[in-house]
Amino acid sequence: MTNMDVYKTTDFTLPWYDFTTLNAIETCNRWGLVTYRKNKAMREPTRRLALEAGNAMHQFFAAWNVYEKPALRDKLFGDKGQLDIFMSTAEQAEPAQRRLTFALEVLNASGFYDDPNDRRRTLANLEASCIYWSEMQTGQYEIVDVEVPFDITIELRCKIRSLESYNPEHVLRYVGRIDAIAQNKTG
Repeated sequence: MTNMDVYKTTDFTLPWYDFTTLNAIETCNRWGLVTYRKNKAMREPTRRLALEAGNAMHQFFAAWNVYEKPALRDKLFGDKGQLDIFMSTAEQAEPAQRRLTFALEVLNASGFYDDPNDRRRTLANLEASCIYWSEMQTGQYEIVDVEVPFDITIELRCKIRSLESYNPEHVLRYVGRIDAIAQNKTG
């Protein structure tokens, strides 16, 4: 039996993990630990298209979520000149398409570019996914905040053969960003 406590981190000396690190370790322990915990490269650096495409998509989602909230736009876009370009491009679109146009402009400015050896992760496919996703949004919620950092500690206690055992190695920090916090009609 395992008990788990989750709380806001107070001991910042604990090693931290994020989704990418844990996913890499799960995929291949050696590669994940060497790459993300020891910051060493095991082979020649190549493009990590899945990570690049994911980052570009996150920029689209963030842009989609902050389009109608000027305070959040200022939080995400430090470069006001680039933000002005995104906004002016969106203003030229039909009113019903302005939010999508704004978010697609951010996607296109993300720096992601096609790799001739990968036909699945292309900018055109990312755009098509974004358009499809935007058509499914119902607008039944209000965005409260975006890209909110979190830092929590997860502590596991295992009960083995009727003895309570506590191992400090079962304590870890999990860090990351919450894509969006939204409030629906019921709060």
